[in-house]
Amino acid sequence: MRNGVLPSAAANILTPVYTTDGMQCVPGREYGMAYIDNICSAIYSVPMQEAIAVFLRERRKAAGKTQVQVAEEAFEDARRQGYVSTLERGEAVPDLPTLLKLGRALNFSLADIELAVSSTKVPA
Repeated sequence: MRNGVLPSAAANILTPVYTTDGMQCVPGREYGMAYIDNICSAIYSVPMQEAIAVFLRERRKAAGKTQVQVAEEAFEDARRQGYVSTLERGEAVPDLPTLLKLGRALNFSLADIELAVSSTKVPA
């Protein structure tokens, strides 16, 4: 599963995928390799991590949900509120399965988050 080879559809959701630059990413389902590369590169940089935090916080507030409600819907465990808070503060990097769960809870797609992070200005 190295060098841009995606797992089969029957593979476990937690099977790692290695992007063309050697970064490990875990997809929620099969995506094109360029798409995986873009998401991974965006997520694992500090300015983009903050952009994701802002995106998640704004989506939650726009949905009128509390962190507890998001934790319950995304992870089926209200005790994960602390993790939602950590993500919203930009202190942790969500993996792709987590982004998919949050997307279902907050009604966004990976394309939405890719657009949000790609429009973020990266300081020189």
